[in-house]
Amino acid sequence: AVKAALTVPELKGKWSLASAVSDASVYMKKEEKKRCMELRRELWRNGTDVAPSTAQAEEKKRLDDRRKECDALDARTFLRVGFKQIPEVVGAKKDQPAWLFALPRFLEDPIISHKVALEIHLHEPPDLPSDPTGVDKELLSIVKSASNARSQEMEAIAGIECEAGGFEMKMREEDEKEVTAIEQLQETGTMLAELERDMTEKTQLLEEKASLTEGVRSQLDSVRSDMNDVRRNPNPNNTVFEADAIEQFQNMETMLAGLESDLASSTQMMEERVSLIERTRAQFDAACSGMADMKRKHDTTTFEERCAEKLNEINNMKQGIRDKICKNDDDAKAKVTALVNDRAASIRKSFVLHCSARFLNTALIDFLLQLVPANERTVAINDIDVSGVTPLHCALMGTPELSNADSYYYFVRHLLELGAEKNIVDTFGRTPLGQYRHVICSRHTSTNAYDLAAVNAERGDTEEAWSPIHQRMEGVLMPIGGETDADRDAKVDHQADESSEDEEDFDMEGDH
Repeated sequence: AVKAALTVPELKGKWSLASAVSDASVYMKKEEKKRCMELRRELWRNGTDVAPSTAQAEEKKRLDDRRKECDALDARTFLRVGFKQIPEVVGAKKDQPAWLFALPRFLEDPIISHKVALEIHLHEPPDLPSDPTGVDKELLSIVKSASNARSQEMEAIAGIECEAGGFEMKMREEDEKEVTAIEQLQETGTMLAELERDMTEKTQLLEEKASLTEGVRSQLDSVRSDMNDVRRNPNPNNTVFEADAIEQFQNMETMLAGLESDLASSTQMMEERVSLIERTRAQFDAACSGMADMKRKHDTTTFEERCAEKLNEINNMKQGIRDKICKNDDDAKAKVTALVNDRAASIRKSFVLHCSARFLNTALIDFLLQLVPANERTVAINDIDVSGVTPLHCALMGTPELSNADSYYYFVRHLLELGAEKNIVDTFGRTPLGQYRHVICSRHTSTNAYDLAAVNAERGDTEEAWSPIHQRMEGVLMPIGGETDADRDAKVDHQADESSEDEEDFDMEGDH
C-alpha cells in the first residue's frame, strides 16, 4: 500500500523526496492503547514527586517495550518498500519514533521480505540514565536553585561594575552640574533680593501717591463745603468769583479722579508683584532647603574626597552581595552534605556536576567532587546525563561573551585538569569541541538575524576580537583522535554563515 501510493502514474516525476515517521499505534492492539492512556493519566494524577508503585512500574515497562516493538514493526514496513532511516533525528529521547525518507529511485527495487527487513539495523536512542528521583531529585533541585541564585547575584555585581565604569568622569560631570545648579540658585537669590528692594522702593512711592491723593481729596472736600455755602447764599455782586470757584472745583474733581484711578491701578500692579515675589521667595527657600546638603558637601569636601566616598560606597555594595553569595553557598553546601551523608543522595545519579558545570561554578564542582569516592571522581566528571552529555559538554552550552571569555576558557581548563575527556561524543556525535562550535554558530546566526553586527562592533565585539579566543578554545578542546564528522559539520555551518554574510554585505552594501 505504501509503495502503491507513491508509484501511481499520476505522481510520477512530481515528487523528489518522501518522509515518514513510524507509528506504534498501527500495530498495537486497541486494549493496549487504551491501557497506555489510562496508565498515563494515573501517573499524572499522582504527580511527579510520587514514585509509581511496583505494579505500575512493571506495567509501564511492559507497555513501553510493546510500543517500542510496534514502532520497529512500522519502521520496517517502510524499510521493506525502500525507505531509509534518518539517523540524525534519533537524538536522546527514548520514545523518539524512527524518521525515514525515500527518493523516487529507492522505490524502483522490489519489496524485500520481512525476514530481510529484520536484518536491517535500526538506529535507536542510546541507553541513557533516567531522570533523578526521590532524594537525588531533591539534591538536584537544591544545586539548581543555589546556582541560579548565585548567577543572579554575580550578574548584579557585573551590573554595578558596568555602572561604575569611568565613575570618576561621571562624577566630574555630575559635580559640574551641581556646581552650576548652586551658582544658578545663588544668582536667583541675588535677583530676588534686588526685586524685593525694588518692591520696597515702589511701596514707598505708592504710599506717597496715596498720601497725595488723600491731600487732594481733603482740599476738595473743603472747597466743596465752601461751594455749598456760596450756593446757599448767592452774592449778585460777585458772580465772576463764583464762576471761577466752580471751575476750580471741577478741575480739582477731575484731577482727583485721575489720581484715584492711577492709585488703584498702581495698587493692583503692586499686589500682583508682591504675590509673584512671595511665590518666588517660597520656591527659592524650598530650593535652598533641598540643596543645603549639596552646597554643604561642596563647601566642606573636595572632589577627590567625594570620589573616594563614592568608590567606597560601590565597593561596599559589591562586598554586601559577595557576603550574601558566600552565605547562600554555605547554606547550599550544608544541605547537600546532609542529603549525601544522612539520606544517601548520589552526586552522580543526581547529575549535579552537570548542573554546576552549566553555571561555570568552579568552587561548587570541586566541593561536589569531594563528596564522590576518590576512586570514582574521574569517572564521575565524565558521566553521561539523561541528555547524553558530559559536564564538559554542559559547560560549553552557554553562549560566551567577550566579558566572560576568560572565565569560560579557564573553567574548561579546570574540568580537563580534573580528568574530563575531550573525546566523548553526545547523541549527535559531537565532542565538546563540536558543542562549542555549535554554540558559536548559533551566536553568529543570531547576530546576523537581528542585525547586531554594527551594535556589537561599537562595543568592540568583532570577529577580530573573537579570533584569538576561538583559536584558544579550539586548541584546548581538540580531541586527541581528531574532530568527528559532527564536529566538522558544526564548523562548516559557522563558516557557511560567515561566507553568506560576506556575500550579502558585498551585494547589498552592508544591508543584511
